[in-house]
Amino acid sequence: MPYLINALICCFAIANSECFDAGKLPDKIGLWIKEEKILEFSPDNLYDYIDGEADRYLPYNFQKLIVLFYRKETHADSHFEIQIYRMATHLDAFGIYSVQRDRNKSIFHYGEDGFIGDNQSMFYQGQYFIKLMTRGTDNPQTELETFGKVLSQLLPKSDETIPELSCLDQKEKITRSECYLAKDVLAQSFLPRGTTALYEIGEKTATGFIVMFPNEEETKKGWSKYKDYLEEIYAEFESEVENTITITSPSSETAVISLLKKHLVGVWLPDGDINEIKSLQEKIKLCLIQKLNSSDSDKAEKQTAKE
Repeated sequence: MPYLINALICCFAIANSECFDAGKLPDKIGLWIKEEKILEFSPDNLYDYIDGEADRYLPYNFQKLIVLFYRKETHADSHFEIQIYRMATHLDAFGIYSVQRDRNKSIFHYGEDGFIGDNQSMFYQGQYFIKLMTRGTDNPQTELETFGKVLSQLLPKSDETIPELSCLDQKEKITRSECYLAKDVLAQSFLPRGTTALYEIGEKTATGFIVMFPNEEETKKGWSKYKDYLEEIYAEFESEVENTITITSPSSETAVISLLKKHLVGVWLPDGDINEIKSLQEKIKLCLIQKLNSSDSDKAEKQTAKE
């Protein structure tokens, strides 16, 4: 009965998303037996389980954590822990995963993206972020793969396209370097949230970013504050094109940033070739314009159909 109640609450709270019921996890996975103990945490008490880490999750619209445990009857010291974090959106789940992703680890081939270490793996799928941890077993990576496969089959999937992520996917991008930051993009409090990615330009590494604002008015405020910041650090910048600035600072930092409706779109590279920076920034910007226009058109068609 508790599982049914939890499932109903979940589906009611997330009406537009498919709901995942942890009660669907099998009682036995391979040689592992599920323990009766199940822990649940909300935003109010998340720190009880991950003290010191909770503040990292809350900006990503964390909703609920469910923790389950498995053990092997033949191995008294065996332990397998599953942490299932439900975030508000697909983007939030990717975001909390992206800031913990270790690109130096091997790829975990479950979920939408993941990585695997010696005794731990992480991945995300839909609006869920998953941590798997094991100890007391001779083949930890095999066990992690087994549990990852089972969970990925049970978790809801998402076919949602996030323009602010997909438009960063240019040929120069360093594989799996994209992130979603829920606050303080470019370490600036007036840039509330956005996506970033790293790019190879010659022998240097550039950072592309798309800052996301709730509306156009807030975007203009952020744009103004960013220019004020540049003046405070005595950066040299100019506006050759309306709503676009080219930056060269005393420390030879170069960047191109544009104001685009509810977004700021830019590429930053220390001591970089400005023409290469402009070329990459233009590709990201044009991609975002096309996707936003397409989204606006789709919304208009749906509204017309309703009327």
